[in-house]
Amino acid sequence: MRISDATEVSAELQQLTGCPDLWLRRQSRRGTTHLLLVGVIDGVRVSKRVPGADPDHPRQALPAALALAKEVRVNRSTRPPQAVVVGPLRRMELRALQAIRELEEAQLLRPGTAACRARWVRRASLYLMDQRWPVSQSSLHSWVTQSPQGSRERRERLTAARGLAAAAGFTFEASAEARFTRRGQPSPAVSLVLTRDDQQALKVFRVLMATDPATAWPVAMGFATGARLMGVMAMHPGDLLQLASSGAPVGDSVRYWDSKRGRRKINRAIISLDLSAEICLGSVPQEFREVLMPWNRPASPDEHERARLAAARVHQRLRVICGADARHLGARWLRHLACLRLLRSGMPPVQVAAAMSTSLPRLEERYGQFFPAVMARSESNQRPSPGD
Repeated sequence: MRISDATEVSAELQQLTGCPDLWLRRQSRRGTTHLLLVGVIDGVRVSKRVPGADPDHPRQALPAALALAKEVRVNRSTRPPQAVVVGPLRRMELRALQAIRELEEAQLLRPGTAACRARWVRRASLYLMDQRWPVSQSSLHSWVTQSPQGSRERRERLTAARGLAAAAGFTFEASAEARFTRRGQPSPAVSLVLTRDDQQALKVFRVLMATDPATAWPVAMGFATGARLMGVMAMHPGDLLQLASSGAPVGDSVRYWDSKRGRRKINRAIISLDLSAEICLGSVPQEFREVLMPWNRPASPDEHERARLAAARVHQRLRVICGADARHLGARWLRHLACLRLLRSGMPPVQVAAAMSTSLPRLEERYGQFFPAVMARSESNQRPSPGD
């Protein structure tokens, strides 16, 4: 499916339904591809799979998409009225919603993310109203812990709880029971101790390079710098040209627009692995040149969608070509390897955190054992005091 096909059908869909913010989007998950109806219908945000639609032929899916939009409207019109939050709780909810709108207007949140956060804030306030509880540490803790600890819902509830707490004038401190943790996955730091080098990932990368050199380019940029794939899609064209002429030596850097959640800013990805014998990092394949996002500002919805579809195709090709070994070239794994390389090179942890677009406390939590300052601090904390 060409992007222009989906865009043309989406424009026709908007005209027929009278909804200017309604789109058809292709979604690939776990080896299967679907066509989604996403956007806003009569003020209600929707994201539903179009039944029986062929993702490669969006025009044929137009009747089913129209029927789905009509079904959403009917369900909306017959839905019973929602309870209304009143009193002091309502004022706190409005302050939390206003904070979300300000982040969206400052382009620190995407519209979809802002709408999701607002929805969870409303759910939290409705729960507190039903329970006749005030906004407090214990009441928010009770609401947060109703979701599984490793689920996405837990993360959304935590964000909403922190927003309501800030509106009430205090900081929500999540206990160990209330925190979001990924279950069933080993600690990245422990995994890196077992790996210790990039040889396995490099072996799989060579298979990908020999089969599909175009797909190998964004993977190679993530391998060499640890940048997220959407960050690779927003790299500075001039810096990439300079890499092509210099050979991308270790220590060189590329500017890009970091769009991860609230950290939207220009960042620098540092080359920490020499892949010049495998690929020219500065030579961007034509199919990615057409979808590169701006490096110095947030991308428009259309620009972001084109890059997102290109990134989804990269993940899909990687799984098809490398099979189970594709995990060695996964974005998280490559970021962990790049972070470890920078720390082993002697770079100060503050600079590593900036280059990897993360916070110093988070870096210390995962990789503290790999830089001397934290090791020395932990040793001093374990030494007995003179009075012992």
